[in-house]
Amino acid sequence: MTFNPTTGPETFLLSSDKPVRRRIALVLRTGLTGLTFLTLVATGGALAAFWGLTRDLTPIVTEALPALASANEMMRLVKTIDADARRLPNLEGDFAIETVRGQIETLTVALRATLDTLGEPRLPSPERVALEGIITQMEGTLHRLTALILERSQADAKLARRTQALVELRAQISAAAQGKGDGSAAQQAWTLMEASGLMLAALSSPDPRQIVDLSRAYGRQMDALAALTDAPLGHDEELLRDRTLGRLDALSDVFGLRLERQRLDVRIQGALRRLVVMDRLVQAVDEIAQALTRSSLDRATVLEQRLARLTQVMVWISVLALLSAAALLFFVNRRVVARMVSLQRGMHSHVVGDPLPLSTKGDDEVAAMAASFLHFVREVRAREARLEAQRQDLDQTMNELSDAYGVISSSIQYASSIQRAILPDETTLHRCFPEVFVIWEPRDVVAGDIYWCRPWGDGVLLLLGDCTGHGVPGAFMTLIANGAFHGAILEAPPGDPAALLARMHQLIQGVLIRDRAAAEGAPRLSAVDDGMEAGACFLNPDAGVMIFAGARFSLFVQDGETVEEIAGNRHGLGYRKVPHDATFTNVRLPISTSAWYILSTDGLIDQVGGERRRAFGKRRLREVLAGLDSLPPEARKAVILEALRAHQGDEMRRDDVSLIGFKGYGEALVADESWALTLDDALLTGVREIDEDHLKLFELVNRVGVVLARNDTERLARLISDLASYTHWHFRHEERLMQVHDYPGSAQHKREHDLLIQQTTALQARLASGDEHATDGLMDFLADWLRLHIQVMDKALGEYLLAFEAEKNDPAPSARETGRTGETQ
Repeated sequence: MTFNPTTGPETFLLSSDKPVRRRIALVLRTGLTGLTFLTLVATGGALAAFWGLTRDLTPIVTEALPALASANEMMRLVKTIDADARRLPNLEGDFAIETVRGQIETLTVALRATLDTLGEPRLPSPERVALEGIITQMEGTLHRLTALILERSQADAKLARRTQALVELRAQISAAAQGKGDGSAAQQAWTLMEASGLMLAALSSPDPRQIVDLSRAYGRQMDALAALTDAPLGHDEELLRDRTLGRLDALSDVFGLRLERQRLDVRIQGALRRLVVMDRLVQAVDEIAQALTRSSLDRATVLEQRLARLTQVMVWISVLALLSAAALLFFVNRRVVARMVSLQRGMHSHVVGDPLPLSTKGDDEVAAMAASFLHFVREVRAREARLEAQRQDLDQTMNELSDAYGVISSSIQYASSIQRAILPDETTLHRCFPEVFVIWEPRDVVAGDIYWCRPWGDGVLLLLGDCTGHGVPGAFMTLIANGAFHGAILEAPPGDPAALLARMHQLIQGVLIRDRAAAEGAPRLSAVDDGMEAGACFLNPDAGVMIFAGARFSLFVQDGETVEEIAGNRHGLGYRKVPHDATFTNVRLPISTSAWYILSTDGLIDQVGGERRRAFGKRRLREVLAGLDSLPPEARKAVILEALRAHQGDEMRRDDVSLIGFKGYGEALVADESWALTLDDALLTGVREIDEDHLKLFELVNRVGVVLARNDTERLARLISDLASYTHWHFRHEERLMQVHDYPGSAQHKREHDLLIQQTTALQARLASGDEHATDGLMDFLADWLRLHIQVMDKALGEYLLAFEAEKNDPAPSARETGRTGETQ
């Protein structure tokens, strides 16, 4: 089947050049376009209608409903004002009246504020003016009513005070009239009693006419009392009469006050009748609320009718869309799905190997698909035949590769066995260290990590190395390192791991780089830049001392929960950039029988793991070691491996992992300070290498003295052998220095060395023969010989070496160089 660009986008050609028309696609495209158009029309119409409804609904929500709420609030305020106004006549006391008046004023202010919220057109201007007039009339009425009630309350207070005063005055008059008999004084007292009684009757009378009559009767009584005043009285009686008359005269306004109180009641009743304005206000507010409600209902009715018409239109559009979708579905089922199911069955029959005939009649897409599938089947069968031939060739190649892999794998496995044979076995380790554990896990079958353990001098040497690379390259590097170790162990002084590492560096560098000149900066003959890192521990149980030296290696000392890291030098072994004569530093540590000493390669420390993919790190290693207190060796090994695997998780192992831990042991042989040899300032030569060798000799001699004091024959023989070995190495060291620097006194110096070696050899022979007097005077001999030899021979050598170095570093030319320069000129 091929595409024919000349027939246009609606047709394509089968392999028989028969054009295929895209009828199904056209029908589906037309139907889906129609459905899409109907959907868009319906959606657009619905959105427009709903937008119009929302636009018309907004005034109802934002105007009508708030106006209706304001009208209801006005009705509530008017009813509250009316209730408070009806309470006013029944109140007593100025405070209660003032309180209610303040509430009415507050409600009136709120009523006006609510009225202000009803603007045009919700409340027409005439209705607003009328309502404001009613409110103003209500305010005036309530103001007059409140003022009258306050005035009445004040009048009641005055009348109450007058009543109390009259009652007290009558009691005093009654008391004064007692025992006066029938004389003029008694008559005057009874006249005063009658006058005060008329006042009390006026205070309690509700009839204004009666009050006027009582006032007139009071005047007649006072005239009668004036007629009785001409009668002679005693001084006290006359004074009492005048005082009583004065008080009675002060209270004579009760008749006027009582009449004024009656007039206030009448005015209050009139004001209450004028409160009919409240009913008018209630009616006006109610009419406003009803008008607003009718307006809101009318708008809602209009919106409801519009929504009903919109619903009918949407229903008709939905019915039309459903009919179109049903017609399209019928076409798809009839012309597409049924034929596609038949085509699928035919395809499946070809797949399972029982092919059914496929119909390719017609010129539409389904017929083209059937024809394409048949063409595809033919192509697949042809390709399967070609693939089968290729598979046979591949099987033959895989068999050859499998044979080659088997040879290589067996070779690597055999190399692993050889490499493991180089490592110390458990018997050797436990013979050197009572408590020890080893973790040695190659990343691949063979590893680039190696370690050695062996007796050395008067102690034990343990060295762990990490060569460049891992797998096969790293394993080859361990072979070079192993050769360098066994060569250096023969040349380095026993008990000096720093010298051992220095010599191993020279041997490894000599193998990896063609000659020393290339290592010092001359053009290199090889681009190899490999090497190793190593940590060496020399443990001397007799001396209670351990010496550590590291080449980019650290020693961890764990004592209880305390973990200390002792770092070595920062350069490795064998690398091009490390000078050929590079030296390393010995770190002397007192052996602690409670401490564990750990050497670890960077495979453990650099292993990536955890959620953040960070390295295991030295800090985590110290934390793990701190938690190993009181655990046996195998348990320590298990805890460290578990911590590594937990941190590593699903990460791939990055490097070989090696770790050796051992516990300190041994008892120090300490010399008695009264006779022990000390290397004081008078015995220093100024040459660091020679002074360090002398310090080691002094320690060995002091330990010989301790063993002599203990009469330990077996240990003495071993110490004498160690002393002889180290002395021989030291003499060779000094002789090399004399030869290199062309020392003029080298012959005499060497004779002194040979003489001491002969005497030491004779001493060893006597000890071996069991001569009990072989060690008589030995310590005095050794002390005298060392002091004399150092002060005479070695200090002269030291002065010469220091002068030689000073002349070498002096920039001014020597006499010989100056002479040569003159001859040349």
